[in-house]
Amino acid sequence: MPKNGLCIVGGEAKLGKTFNIFSGYAKALACQENLYENPEWIVPAACKVLVIEQELGEYILQKRVQTMFANSNLAYYADNLWAISKEPELKLDTALDKIRKQLDKIQPNVLILDPISNFHSGNENAAQEVEALINQIKVLLREYRELDLSVVFTHHYGKPPSAQYADDVDRLSPYTFRGSSKWYDAVDTAHTIVKTKTYNKKDDKSKPYISWQMKNRFTLRASECPPDFYTKFNSDNDQRVIFERYEGQAATPVPINTFKARPTAVVDSAAGVKLAAVPGQSSLALVDLVD
Repeated sequence: MPKNGLCIVGGEAKLGKTFNIFSGYAKALACQENLYENPEWIVPAACKVLVIEQELGEYILQKRVQTMFANSNLAYYADNLWAISKEPELKLDTALDKIRKQLDKIQPNVLILDPISNFHSGNENAAQEVEALINQIKVLLREYRELDLSVVFTHHYGKPPSAQYADDVDRLSPYTFRGSSKWYDAVDTAHTIVKTKTYNKKDDKSKPYISWQMKNRFTLRASECPPDFYTKFNSDNDQRVIFERYEGQAATPVPINTFKARPTAVVDSAAGVKLAAVPGQSSLALVDLVD
């Protein structure tokens, strides 16, 4: 994703798009860690990330982030990860000034909107309305160019094809997103994801939990696309999404920690910013709206 760029991330329902956003994008960017812990996907510098999510709520978000970031260096970059949770008045089409106020307050380099369907009141199937919405995002990119602001937003796929046509449809195509094709036409990067396997596991106390494998594709406008690749979610009951292998590689590749990669400072903290409502407890920086 280029600086001052636009990225769409999404896939099928119940895929865990928010986990991909926090465990992948937000963690890598805020903490200067390799994306999905792939040694080839190096983040050159830490940056400030604002996530506005409209589905989880503060309590669930805090719990998940504390688990995902348990072994990350977020405390070293304590000011870099911010979140606003379940604020329905933040709309791109009707309340852009309210979003501007949050950007003015936090000054992020990356804004993540999850999911995009909660940030507008229009018809996502209408090309003109989607184009108008995208143009509002581009207004923000232009206005906050001095921050090198990039915007990432999540979106859902449309309904899967019926069984008789399933083999003829590429579910990783960027044109699989629900609604108008304008969702993909306007972005620099499309990250599409499908679930491929589900694993029923037990932790060290024999408590069951679920993990799954996902197949991913990056479609890039300005550079060569990497091969499709596989990630695993919650493999160690830690709610992380981590790189597994590229398509075509052996199913049991060399463990990721044996690859040569730029070392990353690691501290024992789930996050480095204290939340006033939970004195003394390290947590994600949740911000109140600016009136």
